[in-house]
Amino acid sequence: MAGLVAVLTRVSPEEPDEARQEYAYISDLVVLARYRRRGLGRILLEHAEALARKRGATTLRVGVLAKNRIAHGLYQQLGFNDFQVQMVKDL
Repeated sequence: MAGLVAVLTRVSPEEPDEARQEYAYISDLVVLARYRRRGLGRILLEHAEALARKRGATTLRVGVLAKNRIAHGLYQQLGFNDFQVQMVKDL
């Protein structure tokens, strides 16, 4: 295996200030280190989007760590926009 993507195709919004529309969510996207920078992540994301569309989703979300600039850049190239920011403070 070189990589995988897992997609939840029907997620109900839980936040009170979100639109009441279901969305699809990429819960996991993994490409093993030795297979990175070969376009596999892009292919997996394209398949995830196709599945979400097939199941009727009109919105696709994915989470990414702020420090993972490579993944963030890939998501932006594929049309994802920043949606939510979670702040953290060490105590």
